[in-house]
Amino acid sequence: MKNKLREQIGDSSAIAYLALPPSCYPSALNSLRVLDTTSITVVAEKPVASSIDETNALQEAISINGMSNFLVAEHFGSKECFANLVAFRQSPFGHLLQRRFVSEIRCYALESLLVGKDRGNFFESLRAGSWTDMHSHLILPMLGQIITAIPPSFDEELLRANRENAILSLRVSAQPIFGQYIGYHDECGNPNSQAPTLAAVTLESTLKNLRGISFKLITGKALPAKWTGIEVVFKQQFASANQPSRLVLRHHPNEGICLYFNIQKPNSKELQQVKMEFTYESAFNQVNEPAYVKLFREILVEGATSSLMSAGEAIAALGVAEDVIKAGQGSSLIHYPIGTWPLDKDLLPLECQGWV
Repeated sequence: MKNKLREQIGDSSAIAYLALPPSCYPSALNSLRVLDTTSITVVAEKPVASSIDETNALQEAISINGMSNFLVAEHFGSKECFANLVAFRQSPFGHLLQRRFVSEIRCYALESLLVGKDRGNFFESLRAGSWTDMHSHLILPMLGQIITAIPPSFDEELLRANRENAILSLRVSAQPIFGQYIGYHDECGNPNSQAPTLAAVTLESTLKNLRGISFKLITGKALPAKWTGIEVVFKQQFASANQPSRLVLRHHPNEGICLYFNIQKPNSKELQQVKMEFTYESAFNQVNEPAYVKLFREILVEGATSSLMSAGEAIAALGVAEDVIKAGQGSSLIHYPIGTWPLDKDLLPLECQGWV
């Protein structure tokens, strides 16, 4: 087998794209030992681990096999709005993302889809349902991208190292909220299931430039609609303003960036919130290609890996995810009807206020 694979690969570098259950990744990496792993980039589809034991086993397999080129793929990471966060943060707006001005940063991955009977067993195998499925591989990297220190020049390795440090600085600062939609038991076939289909987590950072900012990470299924993105909530400057100013980086639907800010209405002292908006569709007269199509094209055709997480980032995110699970142990699930918003209205994205 080794000779056959080596004959096909030759002396050139290769990419191995793996989409496996989390528990299978260590053995898969061990199987690749027959090849010269220094010439192979291994791209693993998330989730790569769902427990601390699986995380440790993965870390050991990466180390033993010398796989410095182990990367983790989440298709949302290749979406234009996510990929362009680094460039956007070098604009004047990016310089506002510091504790002097920011009160909260919220990251959302909200879905209207149910888990479904075909994914029920997989979802049950995850240690903490939606949290494991989405947060450690999508929401935490999304947050890392918006709070990381930007290097002077675009250096992929340095940027990944900075994102890893940003994620490592995160600490749980409030009791996590876990929920489960009514009817999930029938889908998974487990009447006693405690797997959450919704998670709301509050974190803080130990980094000096981020102290005092609250980070809220919310994901869930069976909600009124799909919405994924980041909201930066600025500190309230005027007591008379009904809403604080917000910067919205929207991944779905209709990728774009919006700034909501307060102005004084003409011939009045009353403040009103207005909106400035950029969308990729209107600016470039095109609809961005589906995220998975772009991901596979970049990785398998172009060999580009800038949208992927390093092993260090993934393991750091899994560590934060484990801290959240521990902090939420013993808490009761909130149960919510399909198609409803079960949390406080204040936690809704600004663009989803019509859900309640």
